[in-house]
Amino acid sequence: MDDYYSMAFGSCEVRTHALNLEALGLPRRDLAHLEEPFLPEEVEKVIKSMPPDKALGPDGFTGRFYAVCWHIIRDDFMAAMSCFYDGDVRGMAAINKSLVTLLPKKDGALDVGDFRPTNLVHGAVKIFEKFSGRSSSRSWNSLVLDHGGELGGCYPGFDGKPATSSRAPKSRGQNSAFPSKPNSFPHSHSPTPHSSLQPAMTDDPAAAGPGREVPPPPPARQPRPLSVVSALPFWFYLTAAVSLLALVLPHHLSPHASPPLPPLLRRHLSDGRLLKLHPGPDLFAVTSRPAAHSAAHHHPVLVLPGLAAGSFSFRRLLSSLSSRGLVAAAVDLPGQGLSPPPAAPPARTNPLREIMDRGIFHAFEHLVETGEVPFQETAHEPPHSFYAANEAAAAVARAVDALGLAPVHLVLHDSALAAGAAFVSANPAAVQSVSLIDATATLPAFPAAVLGVPVLGGLALRVPALFKGLMRLSCARGVDAEEADAHRAAMRGQGKRGAVFEAWKAMNHSFDLTEWRSSSEEVKRLPMMVLWSGSWSDMWIDEGKKVTKALPDAKFIYHYGGRWPQVDAYEEISKLIADFVTMLPTTATEHRSKNMDQSSGESVDAHSDHPVS
Repeated sequence: MDDYYSMAFGSCEVRTHALNLEALGLPRRDLAHLEEPFLPEEVEKVIKSMPPDKALGPDGFTGRFYAVCWHIIRDDFMAAMSCFYDGDVRGMAAINKSLVTLLPKKDGALDVGDFRPTNLVHGAVKIFEKFSGRSSSRSWNSLVLDHGGELGGCYPGFDGKPATSSRAPKSRGQNSAFPSKPNSFPHSHSPTPHSSLQPAMTDDPAAAGPGREVPPPPPARQPRPLSVVSALPFWFYLTAAVSLLALVLPHHLSPHASPPLPPLLRRHLSDGRLLKLHPGPDLFAVTSRPAAHSAAHHHPVLVLPGLAAGSFSFRRLLSSLSSRGLVAAAVDLPGQGLSPPPAAPPARTNPLREIMDRGIFHAFEHLVETGEVPFQETAHEPPHSFYAANEAAAAVARAVDALGLAPVHLVLHDSALAAGAAFVSANPAAVQSVSLIDATATLPAFPAAVLGVPVLGGLALRVPALFKGLMRLSCARGVDAEEADAHRAAMRGQGKRGAVFEAWKAMNHSFDLTEWRSSSEEVKRLPMMVLWSGSWSDMWIDEGKKVTKALPDAKFIYHYGGRWPQVDAYEEISKLIADFVTMLPTTATEHRSKNMDQSSGESVDAHSDHPVS
């Protein structure tokens, strides 16, 4: 059988001439469409054009099955086609098999020549081959028609005219202009450098014939210019390599032990405590009390810091408020500042991993064996995030109860606006007034989106100069290197970078100040003050005007600090807050004042306090 088909296919003969394609000057064609991704509509056309009832392949499916069940198998099949396109051939051996059989050409076939071989392949492979052939067939006509004219000058009769050269005698019985063998093409014994038909090279001088010189080698082929498509794999692997090095090398070069905390952050950590709340998450709180008893004890101030600011940035403001006779406290929102990141929710099942483990045709095999579709209905659970405004407000309410500060004068900074507003709406009796310090629900000062970039986010937290420049550009121009390094150390804790990024993603961009202010009578009656930076930028001043329009009854004051005025204008902010809260009528009863005095030196029994590790 092997000898039969070897003779049928023929053998290669030695040619004395070869084509110099560079000298032909053939135009280049744009074939970028051959590398376009597969589209479901095009694949469906190929499937519908297949014969429906031809012989089965090893998978046992005919073309009719793919055409009729296309709406069921479309997603799984396109996933397999995408793997073919991306070059991912893992598991290809399972379907890259075929059945070879001989079909008789006539009745009573006995010899090998009386049979026609046929190859039966899997349906998926057959569709992929047909689709590839259909995609490339679009360019055949243009390539053949366009290049036919150029080849006509090289081969007599290629352009449809009979050959006129006397050096190309036709063989007996040859009526076509095409020679029957390669060595019967017309040739010149002294080809010029610009000739498109040159003698073929050979290493054997005798093969060139007696009296003939071995022709010189053709000119070196010029390298093809790189296209955008061919450069994409290089940039992909380069980016992957740089990302891997940026993530792996710092862990190997740095010591395994955690670096010590900066002195400023360590001192602030010792001044506060971690509230173990039930239910969680746990929150870090710091309280600054005046040295002597005063009537201002009836005006406890609670600060909720904004995104990435943390209570650490308010340490000097809290101290300044306590020096004015006020009880001042700050609570870090979940995952912010020194509060530990909340526990991550259970991971969802990855459909791609399930397909890779069980195979893309698992559903078909189950359908053939049992007659049922393996469909598993899962209950849809609403998204739950401790970074959402309502969840953060509930945690703040539990922290206020643990600290024994209610009712408080609430101070909301930056992105803490939505969480603080939710706390006020749910606990109006626990709030005496509300002060906004450059508060916003959509434009936080710290660019947390940078932390979500794989390489740039890690680089910003590892390079002190880069992090300091980022804070000066976005938060406060007066921040020094020591304070910036403390903020950087706080965000380098385990899971803190992801917590800041998740809190940024969970911001309520649909929050409306006007709607919240008019949501209830209790909220309407609350005294409000707005402190806004008048020196940061014109765009930020315009944002302040929008807040003024939304809160026409609020007291509006411009300050000289930045987006984080607690860093570079804390004395000014402290005086404005102290003047505002002390001018309000006292709503705390003598009983609450007495309870607050008793709890000043005691720890909360129902909530154990531990320093943050």
